[in-house]
Amino acid sequence: MLFLFEAKRLVFSIKTQIIAVTLIVFSVGLFLFLSYNSEPIERSYKDKSDTASTQISLYKSYLEVSPTDEKIIEKLDFWRGQQQLYSQANFYAQSKDEDVWKKEFSKVIQANTNALSAMENGLVQEGFFSVNDLTNEIYMLEYHLENDIQASEHTYKSDVYSFLLSFLDILLPTIIQICVILLLFDIFTREYEDGSYKLLFIQPFSRSKILLSKLMAGYSVVLAIFLIAITIGALVAFVFEGMGEALYPIAVKKPDDITGFYIPMAINKVLLQLIIPVILNLSFITVITCIASLLFKSSNSCLSALMILFFGYYLTTSTNQSTKPSLLSSVDIVETIKHLNIETGILITFVATFVLIISGLIYINKKDL
Repeated sequence: MLFLFEAKRLVFSIKTQIIAVTLIVFSVGLFLFLSYNSEPIERSYKDKSDTASTQISLYKSYLEVSPTDEKIIEKLDFWRGQQQLYSQANFYAQSKDEDVWKKEFSKVIQANTNALSAMENGLVQEGFFSVNDLTNEIYMLEYHLENDIQASEHTYKSDVYSFLLSFLDILLPTIIQICVILLLFDIFTREYEDGSYKLLFIQPFSRSKILLSKLMAGYSVVLAIFLIAITIGALVAFVFEGMGEALYPIAVKKPDDITGFYIPMAINKVLLQLIIPVILNLSFITVITCIASLLFKSSNSCLSALMILFFGYYLTTSTNQSTKPSLLSSVDIVETIKHLNIETGILITFVATFVLIISGLIYINKKDL
């Protein structure tokens, strides 16, 4: 009964309706952004071919001074072979014939394999290309060949799968969390400000039940708004762009892997692995907002504290986050790089949420309100 009362009050408030409409607008806006910014990818095989040509010219110049240097002769042969492979790949990349992309990818895999071998033998050094870049590109191109999935020709994709991933990657960490704070920051403080908490606490409900009912009502409304926004956006994407390719690869870094190597994972599997962390993420921000509302007796103070905490954390993580490595140096196949340390993230978020709820229960039962 108390849960339904709180949920109804939240649903029919003007603030909730404005936030719901705002999220829906952001969701559809994200689809429009993905659609209208879908610029064709500029392949860099030509750049690689030019680099190989430059190396050939440099080594030819060096040969005039030291024509007996066998290492230079070996390097010259290597770069000549690389120029031929990259030029062939560039030629295939410009072809519109069906399945020619497989020949294109095969040439790049061969060139990258040769480059890795040359690095291992000390023939060339990491510089324009790195071991990580070359290895990751080989992984991705082999995945496409093995699964017969042609790489996207655009920097952005706007089908349903890509929209869902972009929604979770762009809107969830920022816009949605701000909306949760704006929605629930006064879930307790308004009771103090209008004096209704006195009436609330004389009702035949324990204080623990009151807290849990408000938490459940707040989370239910937050989850409903989230699902409505993402569903409408996905429907728009489906109508205009279709479902997309479920096996399209996303570059995923394995947990605790500091080598910089990424493995391809089908986009549908990435989304499935993100479901639990997303639910816990919404739970955590909901709980911390409600607990803050319980601790502060002023809505303005509570909102200020939460926004400072949010933006402080966001700016700190953004500043300290190292630049994501360039995954592919020739064909930008992946849309998003995900660092999926799922188990650790779930454990930390679950424990933090649980501790916050227990702390809130202890506070509301012991504090003289």
